[in-house]
Amino acid sequence: MLGDKLDKKVTSRDVAKAAGVSQSTVSLVLNNVKDKKIKPETRAKVLEAARKLNYRINVNARNMKSRKAGSIGLLSSWDAHTFVFPPVIKGVQAVCSEKDMGVVICTGKPGISGKKDYIDYYLQNRIDGLVYVSYVGVLYEGVIEELTSYKIPFVCVIGARDIPGVSCVDVSFLESGKMAVNHLAEMGYKNIAYVLFDEINNLVYAERERYEGCLKAALNNGIKFSAVGPLKLSFDEETNISEFTAFLKSNEYDAVISTSYLCFLFLKAAARTGINVPDSLGVISLDNDLFAPFLYPSLTTVDEPLYDIAVKAVNILLEKIEGDTACHKLELMPHLTVRESTLRNSRNYASGSLHKT
Repeated sequence: MLGDKLDKKVTSRDVAKAAGVSQSTVSLVLNNVKDKKIKPETRAKVLEAARKLNYRINVNARNMKSRKAGSIGLLSSWDAHTFVFPPVIKGVQAVCSEKDMGVVICTGKPGISGKKDYIDYYLQNRIDGLVYVSYVGVLYEGVIEELTSYKIPFVCVIGARDIPGVSCVDVSFLESGKMAVNHLAEMGYKNIAYVLFDEINNLVYAERERYEGCLKAALNNGIKFSAVGPLKLSFDEETNISEFTAFLKSNEYDAVISTSYLCFLFLKAAARTGINVPDSLGVISLDNDLFAPFLYPSLTTVDEPLYDIAVKAVNILLEKIEGDTACHKLELMPHLTVRESTLRNSRNYASGSLHKT
């Protein structure tokens, strides 16, 4: 008999009876219909009754009624093994799970029709919109142009801030630069080099804003700051380490700021030349690559809040799916993770305002 009770399908009528409301009220609450006002106490009773009865919305019926797929697509220009993808997919999944929606991973490759898979999925009503994990400097021509031409709702994660009319959620790169230099100043470093990845006149907006943030913080702290490079890079790691070793030997910088791979090379070069990190040289990265905690010494990073960025992007996308036509451009604040590569004077370390690992 117990098995019969457990196997019995719970309906919205059962929830309505348990909550003492109409079946239509249950539908409005559980489908989160926004243009209908429901008293908070009524909403609470419905949700509590649904929880106690272990009620599950019939997603297929809901989607057929709304003519929606009940899923969003996720397309990434970043490889799945990079530091960007894991927290983004977690953020996307978190929101979609809460909304009883699915996530469809898109590859960007052409399907049988000859169209890219994300276009086919949208035209076949398999996704309602797309989160595009792009990159700083992404062009309108290509994915964004295709999404726009097919009128597919989409939001970019990282990148596209410089493309008019394209909604995106990004990190404040200006604050990233300020954060890096302020931390180095707090640790007592006085002569900082910002090592560029490209010529200063050719920088994409992220690098340009990072540099501007560093410069402002250096001026505020009254310390020496220089933009240098770009240093020559090859496909051979030993050649790169030799190049960075020569750089350290010929300059008197006591701290360097750059991206993760360049910082990795600086740590290697410092070890080769006998320069002590962090006592004689501080090294800080402006992105949070996955290997940073496992280097020796472990690498201090200014981290993009990628999980939060993804959550914001999905919520904006859901609004667009419902008809929102506004262009949203958001910048979230980075945070600093202090590790061994800059922790020169722990007595000056403000543990209450920073992450320490």
